[in-house]
Amino acid sequence: MYPFVTIGSYHIELTGMGIIACFLVFMIVSYIRCRATLLPFHKLFYALPGAIALVYGWGSYMDFVLRFGSILPRSFHDLYYIILPESYAFHASGMIIGFIMFMLIFINQQSGWLMKYKRVDLLFVSLMSGITVMGFFLVLGDDMIGISTESRMGIYALTPVSEVAKFNSVYPVWLFLSIASLLSLIISIWWKRYTAWPGRWYAWWWTFLFLFSIVLLFQHYPKHVVIMIFDMRYDINQYICRIVSSISFLRYFWIRAKTSQQMTQRIVPIIIPENS
Repeated sequence: MYPFVTIGSYHIELTGMGIIACFLVFMIVSYIRCRATLLPFHKLFYALPGAIALVYGWGSYMDFVLRFGSILPRSFHDLYYIILPESYAFHASGMIIGFIMFMLIFINQQSGWLMKYKRVDLLFVSLMSGITVMGFFLVLGDDMIGISTESRMGIYALTPVSEVAKFNSVYPVWLFLSIASLLSLIISIWWKRYTAWPGRWYAWWWTFLFLFSIVLLFQHYPKHVVIMIFDMRYDINQYICRIVSSISFLRYFWIRAKTSQQMTQRIVPIIIPENS
C-alpha cells in the first residue's frame, strides 16, 4: 500500500521495518517477563540465533520446495534462493514448523515442570506482542498483500508504485493478523485467570493457530495442494495450521482429563461408622 519511505537517498522498506519492530518488541517483552517471573533472560537471548535460523531456514526452504518442486537445490542459484529469498518469500507453514522445532528443543532443555511452564508462557506472550506490532507495518508493505475484494474492508494503494495498485482494493490481511494475535493474547490472559489446569498453554497455541489459518485464507500468494470448501481455497498452510492446532487442542484436553482423574483418585473417602 505504501511500500517504503524515503529519507534522503535511502529507501526504507516497511516490511523490513515491521520485522525489526517485531523482534524488538519480542526482546523487550521477553526481558520484562523474565524479570517479573524470575527467569534468566540470558538463556533465551543465547537461544534466539537458533530460533531465527530454524524459522528463517524452514520458511525459505518450504517456499523453495513448493515453488520449484525440488527437495534439494540443484544449482548455485537454487542455494542462493534458499539463503536469500526474493521479496521475503517465506512460506508460513515452514515458519510454523521451524518455530515448533525451536520450542521443542528450548523447552526440553529446561529443568522442572514449573520452569517449562514459565518458558512457554514467556514465548507466547512475547511472540503475540511482536506479531501484533508487525502486522501494522505489513499492511503498508507490498511483499505480502491480501486478496482482491470489493467490500468496505478493502484498502487501496497510497502510491502508484505499490503492488496493491494492480488491484482495485485488497483485504488488510495483516491487520487481521494483528487482531488475531492480540485476541489470542487476551484469551490467554483470561485462561490463566479462570483455569488452573496444567497444559493450558496448548489451548493458547490452538487458539492462535486456528485464527492464523483463517487469516491466511485472505492472503494473496501461490497456493499448493488446493481444495475448495464453500468457495474458499484451502492449501498446505491451512493444513499445517489446522493439524498443529488440532494436536494442541487434543493434547490440552488429554492433560486436563488425566489431571482431573489423578485429583479424583487422591480424594480419601470418609467412612462414618454406623451406630451400634
